[in-house]
Amino acid sequence: MTGKHIEPLDPDSPAGRAAAEAISQGLAEIQVAIWRREAAREAEARRWTTT
Repeated sequence: MTGKHIEPLDPDSPAGRAAAEAISQGLAEIQVAIWRREAAREAEARRWTTT
């Protein structure tokens, strides 16, 4: 770890709001990917149990 000091963003500043929006978007995309994988896994399981 280096000795660099990182200043936190003010959450009410434009940069802080943009960062929060970017993080929210990334988390939403991860959640959608999880739901898709779960649905695909369930569909595959149903395919094997109905044949």
